[in-house]
Amino acid sequence: MAWDTERTDINVNSQGDVEKWVYSTCNICSIGCGCYIAVNGNRIVGIKGNAKHPVNRGRLGPKGENQWHANNSADRLLTPLLRDSDGVLRPVSWDNAMEVLVTRSRAALHRFGSEGIAIYSTGQGMLEDYYTIAKIGRAGLRSHLLDANTRLCTATTEWCLLQSFGADGTPRVTRTSMSLRR
Repeated sequence: MAWDTERTDINVNSQGDVEKWVYSTCNICSIGCGCYIAVNGNRIVGIKGNAKHPVNRGRLGPKGENQWHANNSADRLLTPLLRDSDGVLRPVSWDNAMEVLVTRSRAALHRFGSEGIAIYSTGQGMLEDYYTIAKIGRAGLRSHLLDANTRLCTATTEWCLLQSFGADGTPRVTRTSMSLRR
């Protein structure tokens, strides 16, 4: 582990109290840093690192420390939008949005074949999520056009880990590594 000591990074909205802290992991770069989400009035109002978590020992990167701000953005979309015939985005129901997605996906598959659909997925999924997405994309849709956010988002983290520790995974604490540093 790069850090011998714990430190708790924290970023909480100063406009209200924290009613509860909810255990979680950071969802930004796929490292899986342990954290607690601050909640007030059923809204996210902050985040703090989990000092006991073996990956980050309470530290949060700048993206992770500020990720919660987007949840409270005044322009955050909470309902699907669909372009009308004039090109203007209009709110629609979730059922309507899914119906349009299915209809247009079928049309793309019919017109272009398996290369008419591409899947760009998250970098924050679990192994089972990636497996399911790959099965749907490759076996179900017969598309080879699959990519994940890990290529763009996590690539910076990977490069930093390689430069800092010589490996693209988080370092582990072992009795040997601890004794070597003393």
